[in-house]
Amino acid sequence: MSFMKDFDHLKIQMQDVASATNNFDPTKVIGRGGFGKVYKGELSSSEGQITVAFKQLDRRLGQGNIEFWKEVMMLSEYKHENLISLMHFCIEGDEMILVYEYACRGSLDRYLNDSTLTWIQRLKICDGAARGLHFLHDPKDTQQRILHRDIKSANILLDEKWTAKVSDFGLSKVGPANQAHTYLVSHAVGTPGYCDPLYMELGFLSKESDVYSFGVVLFEILCGRLCIEYHKHELTKILVREWRRCYEEKRLDDIILPGLKEQMDPGSLKSFSAVAYRCVKKAREERPTMAEIVKELEFSLKQQEIFENRRKRADFQEHFTDGDYSFDSKDMLDKTRERRHMEGESCIRSLQPQLLAPPPAMSRMIVDDLGPSEASDVLFRGSFKNWQKGNVLGSGSLCTVYEGYNESGFFFAVKEFSLLNEGRWRKQIITQLEREISLLSQLDHENIVRYLGTDKDDDKIYIFLELVTKGSLAKLYLTYELRDSHVSAYTRQILRGLNYLHERNVVHRDIRCANILLDASGSVKLSDFGLEKELEVT
Repeated sequence: MSFMKDFDHLKIQMQDVASATNNFDPTKVIGRGGFGKVYKGELSSSEGQITVAFKQLDRRLGQGNIEFWKEVMMLSEYKHENLISLMHFCIEGDEMILVYEYACRGSLDRYLNDSTLTWIQRLKICDGAARGLHFLHDPKDTQQRILHRDIKSANILLDEKWTAKVSDFGLSKVGPANQAHTYLVSHAVGTPGYCDPLYMELGFLSKESDVYSFGVVLFEILCGRLCIEYHKHELTKILVREWRRCYEEKRLDDIILPGLKEQMDPGSLKSFSAVAYRCVKKAREERPTMAEIVKELEFSLKQQEIFENRRKRADFQEHFTDGDYSFDSKDMLDKTRERRHMEGESCIRSLQPQLLAPPPAMSRMIVDDLGPSEASDVLFRGSFKNWQKGNVLGSGSLCTVYEGYNESGFFFAVKEFSLLNEGRWRKQIITQLEREISLLSQLDHENIVRYLGTDKDDDKIYIFLELVTKGSLAKLYLTYELRDSHVSAYTRQILRGLNYLHERNVVHRDIRCANILLDASGSVKLSDFGLEKELEVT
């Protein structure tokens, strides 16, 4: 077969395989599957000795030449960080050996009920596996779409960093990638419990068949168990229908792995379980694409990361021991006056540091459970003397916005204005600052970004604001799909914020998606009041 020559560069000798596995020593076996035994061994490379996995074909298990060459052809052409890499192969006599990169943590099914595998680790594994499948379904540089046909937790391998690697392509099928839908008619294969019921019943294979199987894996991750039950080596129960019913009846707590729920952000659980449920829908047209699944899992992961960051801030605050520093407002004002040598001094008088009590429910656990008066004391105890700038959050024509934090571990947003500009730009900056600070100091509404205070040095003025962690509505729209329920909830909150302003005769004048922010809980916050105009009541 001439096509085999295309893969000669991957071929190695049997003596290398025998040496690496100590003549297929049983103590070297690290797994078994439908293809045969898997051995661990070492091969020499240009980078020295590398650990690899050797999969030895056992024809008695039902697979043979076709499955072998599918693996070689697929994995030599399709390369992705979330697909297992084929390093070599060996054919000698009746022996057929595939050589893969070594995924040292083994397969995902081993860790489903492991309580040490955290929710955020599980989300990252799911996201990685979804990316690998998305690559197979919608490849960029080829017209061939790969339908895996045997997606299950046992075929998702994990490397040292817990990176997910989709493996076992022996049952895969190839179809055209330039079509919205690919349907193939074939004898149904796969693993009971994971296999699309429509494919099992009718023999019609589509990319939605892989989606169904992946949805089963998502539920396994959530429930901490395999989707099937055996008794005396016989399949007795498939749990997918029960899991689907629990979701529909809002009884997820009945099936979630004990101890996992306490780690979860409610929003992360909601988005994860919703996409898992959509994957295992009976009707194929109701199932999401792998591209949609990747977006939903990324969203779920992002929500969990924000949740855990907030929890870390809270833990830090709880255990932080206050040092010998304090905030003396009179001393600060005196020092500020001494530094005030710039032109337009009279315009700056209104920009003295102002201590306002932050509300008791700030984003990123800024004040946690402290009351307003206590929060003011803690948050600004030395904060104007010792606060630090963190990451840049954004910038405009007149200011740069940073993440800020102080020695007490509190986080907030900082708008930094430079006063080095001359002429009308300097006056414009001062005018905008006077206007924004004057207005913000009087506003107190759940849908308005909260003002915390001001500070200044020789050539800069800083405004301290509530830190809103999820970014703007514009960013969210570009990154994730907005569902109808999201749009409805955000619209109501925007209207509540605007109504609050209009009742106080304030017109914002710059309402746009970039100036509508979202906190970790999904609450809308109107921001950027530098262009607002207070109306005279007539």
